[in-house]
Amino acid sequence: MPAASDHTSIRARVWTWIDRLRATIGHRIAALEPGAAGAMARALTVGDQTALTAADTDAMRISGLAHLLSISGLHIGMAAGLFFFGLRGLLALVPALALRYPIKKWSAASAILAAGFYALLAGATVPTLRSFFMIAIVFMGVLFDRSPFSFRTLAWAAIALLLLYPESLTGASFQMSFFAVLGLIAAFEALRTRLARWRAGRPPN
Repeated sequence: MPAASDHTSIRARVWTWIDRLRATIGHRIAALEPGAAGAMARALTVGDQTALTAADTDAMRISGLAHLLSISGLHIGMAAGLFFFGLRGLLALVPALALRYPIKKWSAASAILAAGFYALLAGATVPTLRSFFMIAIVFMGVLFDRSPFSFRTLAWAAIALLLLYPESLTGASFQMSFFAVLGLIAAFEALRTRLARWRAGRPPN
């Protein structure tokens, strides 16, 4: 019993710290950019929609952009991508590191950690975790020298999410997101040979 209590206490303290950090970031954004613009920035950055007015929410819904208010693929992908390319670019400026060590893999591992932290900061909702699993498996492909764009990547991400939230299988968010990515991967697989020939400077046929 004491061990379980300690585990619960540590988990509660971690979430409390994350909630405080989210609130601090939100207050900082509000101080720098008060009003509707700041409220929108808070929603798009850390998923805090409490400052949005009903008019702003309705405007996003009518324009078809309401999905941007939920921290998901776009946000996690941009955060992980910026961290990966930014860190790799900085490490590439140091020849002693770039020529002797796998800085690409270092950057991929760091991007996984950064994306995971951002997912927790955004509340670790189902859409957020789904996006994190996809990004994490893509960068794991980089770590193990495998192609990150494959049906196996999609399958493992779906399995990981369903192990945590099996009820999400019947949700439209899960189905639409995974089928959209499935279509993109299928298109990439169909064009893989032509793209390889084009990159090699040869005719596509």
